[in-house]
Amino acid sequence: MRIAVATLDDATITGHFRNSTRFAVFDAANGAVEPLGIREYGTAAPQDRHQGAVTLLHDCNALVCGALADRIAADLQQHGIEPVVAANCETIPVEAARLFAAGTLPRGVIHPCCCGGEH
Repeated sequence: MRIAVATLDDATITGHFRNSTRFAVFDAANGAVEPLGIREYGTAAPQDRHQGAVTLLHDCNALVCGALADRIAADLQQHGIEPVVAANCETIPVEAARLFAAGTLPRGVIHPCCCGGEH
């Protein structure tokens, strides 16, 4: 399983997807989590962020972040990427990947989009 974790500093999970431009990617198998590297897509315009994330993370099974709205969650799901909201953004990315792979990552909830469709 390949897991992407949104992070700006490699030490914590990014608080909200809309601020995410950088993702730590891990492979998880048989209880082990191996880092694959960092992927970045820069500062795309808001309307491009959904497609940018889907394209950048096309080979991932899940995306862990601190919060995200239902529209990007639906976009990710349509491309086979499970959107995951972590309940604690202070979790380091490798630990978040390990907990997710084990099925024990405490989760938050996906919220309705509040931008009025502006992206």
